[in-house]
Amino acid sequence: MPRPRWIPALAVLLALVLATVAPSPAAAQLEPLAFDRGALAWSITRLSSGERQRLALLRVLAHDPRALLLDEPTANLDAESTTRVENLIADYRERHDAPVLWVTHGPEQARRVANRHFRVTPSGLIEEPLA
Repeated sequence: MPRPRWIPALAVLLALVLATVAPSPAAAQLEPLAFDRGALAWSITRLSSGERQRLALLRVLAHDPRALLLDEPTANLDAESTTRVENLIADYRERHDAPVLWVTHGPEQARRVANRHFRVTPSGLIEEPLA
């Protein structure tokens, strides 16, 4: 069955609404993801997709969530940005003692960021070693 065409538009609309009501990250929070203090004033049209993705993560973390459910949070980021995001999430997890469910298609990334690894199969979840 084809996917309805309105879902991407709804996702964009939701992102724009959240951007207007979500708390802004503190200026100090920008540095770990290589943003200068002026980034909070940049127009969304000026931002690359990777910058939008990283700023969206900072906006989520500004809410101090008790748990993180992340669906490929580093997809489409370059290697340096991926490392910065992985470090930011690891730091958040440690400081807030927050559980993190991280979906990734990258086995190397799973080994870097996870202490448990599950594979989704037709019969359910299977825990696998991290080796």
